[in-house]
Amino acid sequence: MAETMSENRVSVTVYRLLLDKGYGFARLQDGQDVFLHRSAFEQTECFNTLEVGDTITCYVTHSPKGLRAQQVRG
Repeated sequence: MAETMSENRVSVTVYRLLLDKGYGFARLQDGQDVFLHRSAFEQTECFNTLEVGDTITCYVTHSPKGLRAQQVRG
């Protein structure tokens, strides 16, 4: 199944981070969970400064495992 990306950047709120493992989770305004991976950040160092409760913007990709953030900006 091919991934499709949202046309517009959306805001998500970080609710869980595993900085040592390089990933975390955020939530869309409608309550859906979005997977965050360090490699999806436009500036990699931004991932390391994230905190729970931060709002970031990204495109959302629909993948076989669920929603995934792409081209993330802090």
